[in-house]
Amino acid sequence: MDNEKKIKLLQLRKYKTNFGFMSHYEGPIFTKGGTKSKASAEKIKSEFQKDADKFQWKSPPKARIAISFHIFCDQKNPPEIYRIVKYYMDLLQGPVFKNDKQVHFVEASIWRSNNESSKSSIYIQARRLIELYKIWDIYQGLNDYQIERDEDVMFPYPHLIDQFLWDTADRQYEILKIGKISPYDRPGLKQHISPTMMGRFCGIDPLIFNIGHLPGKDESKEFQEKINKIFYDFGNKFPLFKKIYFPIEIDLQVTKTNQKYFSDLDNTVTRICKELRNTILYEKAYINGFRAYVVDEAARGTKADIRLKIFPAGEIESYNKRREESLKNFKKEIEDEIWG
Repeated sequence: MDNEKKIKLLQLRKYKTNFGFMSHYEGPIFTKGGTKSKASAEKIKSEFQKDADKFQWKSPPKARIAISFHIFCDQKNPPEIYRIVKYYMDLLQGPVFKNDKQVHFVEASIWRSNNESSKSSIYIQARRLIELYKIWDIYQGLNDYQIERDEDVMFPYPHLIDQFLWDTADRQYEILKIGKISPYDRPGLKQHISPTMMGRFCGIDPLIFNIGHLPGKDESKEFQEKINKIFYDFGNKFPLFKKIYFPIEIDLQVTKTNQKYFSDLDNTVTRICKELRNTILYEKAYINGFRAYVVDEAARGTKADIRLKIFPAGEIESYNKRREESLKNFKKEIEDEIWG
């Protein structure tokens, strides 16, 4: 066996045994603002610190961080996922990272349930981003092991809309589910001129939106108006998508720029999701999940550029399962070569 495979095996074993920071919060789901949210903040933050101590996680002063949220909500009308993430991200500052500008990858998914026996909870994991680069690099090269699966991509619209809209929703879904998260859509691809798949197809694929650059000082209002116009124009150009009738997920890329001009990822997600929600999402539909990350691709100017792609609900979890199964199969093959 060549040394390269042995190194990859060691990296995969470390990935499976070194979890970074992990926390399992159980209780009511809060968002920023409100008496109960404020009253609970210090208690939740102290629990995060206890979990950091438990996993021997020391908040790094400068290292880039990746954070994932798995949210299970039993509320009848749950808050928007980006509002939930914003609240808990603020409380992770201190126990998990020093400055929220260190967070260069955020991933979140929500599972909604009205079952009285279920309880709201959030699973949070944080790692140093550089540790994930190694795993993503391995997965990117596993063409022979990559697994396709569609069964995890949900289509829960019948109970959300009137029956006369089902045919339209079917047509929307069939188009959106063609798009998949690519192994090339991630941070850390420095070897390519235009590294990400979204970067290559932005301007060609109508479901990849060029949002433009992050707003500078006193540009927030213009930025919101621009986002609103982008989604509104999309609905007019493609009448089938004037309103999307089922839950969706988004993949959001921000190009690398000077730290001075870098806006927190959770704030960027919130701004964009609000306008997406208000323009092309049906009132009973919602954003089920998102990935937001900084890609190692130089911005055209001093300010970072933003790209966004839409998927049906469930694609993020499906992509993670595809990756984990492919890595598992590859690891098994290497171990079989060693021990027969």
